[in-house]
Amino acid sequence: MRIVARGNANILIDYGEPSCLYRCCVRYSGSLRQNNLYTLENFKYINETIKPLLGDLLCPMELQVIPIEFLESIRGELGEIIDDSNVIVTKLRNLRPSEFSTVLYSDHFTRLYTTEGKSKLCLEFKPKWLYNSSDYCRNCSHNVLKGRNIKYCYRRVMNDPTCLRETFQNGVDKAFIVNLLAYFENGENVLRKLYHLQKQAHTQVLGEIRNNDDVTDDLLLEMTLKDVTCFLQWHVDGDISCQIVDVDLKPKEKWVHWLKTETQLRDLNSKIYAN
Repeated sequence: MRIVARGNANILIDYGEPSCLYRCCVRYSGSLRQNNLYTLENFKYINETIKPLLGDLLCPMELQVIPIEFLESIRGELGEIIDDSNVIVTKLRNLRPSEFSTVLYSDHFTRLYTTEGKSKLCLEFKPKWLYNSSDYCRNCSHNVLKGRNIKYCYRRVMNDPTCLRETFQNGVDKAFIVNLLAYFENGENVLRKLYHLQKQAHTQVLGEIRNNDDVTDDLLLEMTLKDVTCFLQWHVDGDISCQIVDVDLKPKEKWVHWLKTETQLRDLNSKIYAN
């Protein structure tokens, strides 16, 4: 058993099943029980709100209850107060199996992996803000704000997939790129799907919020859809498969952070404007 990834709110655990990973909530560092309750609430949200929207694109997942003694080696990761005898985790498919051992490209939003014989590729990426009501590109402007030297974004890919040629030009067989561009040129691709869902959920203006009670379900859905992770897998001569993860319910109090970021971007002199 080992931790294979850490985030602010979750850890991913390899529990010895090659095809699966266990996702454990650590959002509330003070209480294991509170993390377990959030996991239950989040799983209900995913099944009732997200799954009807994403359908087969959503990575299959199920709840699993693990006695605390079976996670003794990572006990320190589970919270300052172990106030429950079990850990409730989300068991999900491993979308980047161990065969994808070589990293061909990596930046803040994207990682491209291949197998030892370079017969298959796996693209892991966060599309972020595909729909944005302002006249500037929120993704590219946010890169400027954060000092990231990234020359593309997935909103641009959605409208001009050929920009990926330059991004993945080193070490990738051209036949793979041809397949990838054909996928993103198809109107049924995952970027178009997420764009329309983000636009549909955009019913609230951040500047109108004064407290947590003002935050609507639509805003929480919109921000969830703007923070998903997508995985594409394909052979050099095969179809591309797609799955989506990281579809968690956002805490209402995050509106403070979202508004702060929006204000910083609005005041940024070096915004990147959308084409």
